[in-house]
Amino acid sequence: MADLVKNFTSTPVVLWVWVFYAELLGYVKWSLMPNRISCCFLYFFSLILNTYPFHFFVAVYQHGIASASTSYQYFEILIPEEISYIYKIRTAENFGTSFRHIYHRVNLVVAEPYLGCSPLLNKHVVDGAVVLLKQGKCTFVTKSFHAEQAGAIAVLITDSDSNNDSEYFNMIHDGSSHIIDIPVFFMLGKDGWMISETLRRWYHFGIINIPVNISRVPVDQLHFPPWTIW
Repeated sequence: MADLVKNFTSTPVVLWVWVFYAELLGYVKWSLMPNRISCCFLYFFSLILNTYPFHFFVAVYQHGIASASTSYQYFEILIPEEISYIYKIRTAENFGTSFRHIYHRVNLVVAEPYLGCSPLLNKHVVDGAVVLLKQGKCTFVTKSFHAEQAGAIAVLITDSDSNNDSEYFNMIHDGSSHIIDIPVFFMLGKDGWMISETLRRWYHFGIINIPVNISRVPVDQLHFPPWTIW
């Protein structure tokens, strides 16, 4: 019994607790219950075989963290101050690229037309900026293609449902011949609505940092949108 208690307070348990904490922060996303069940199974299996904590760590890492942690990114709005928060975005599944640079104080602009189903009319402000578009009427790839043609360095596509504050959609390629060579992300509808409405009312553009590694941000500086479920 003493050995069992000792095992329950060992490194694997601490690691397992950390994984759940990391998921709450959004750094690791295990959205399916079977992954958690598998995690439990791996832990108790390691107890039975009396394996080292390192083996459990490797198993958990290969099972979920290595792949899942790259599905989401974060960016920070600096200006305007009223929407100055850290936002979570989901990477497109099978098109677009990863970030080649970390951008500090880069412009965030709203596309015109907002749906991005035709060449963008505000190319002069999109060029060299991150552009925000809205889901609907055409494919994610079409929107991304028009944004890239206008010179955007990254694309944020917000859900058409402005009440969506928790569900991230999986964006996949439409099978066309377009090859997108910039990062593309899906944004919650609530976040997108708040950002687009604010920029349209008071500003021509926002200032952001992207991507942001929240694991290096002190907890007291992790300011997430109050309207979003975390």
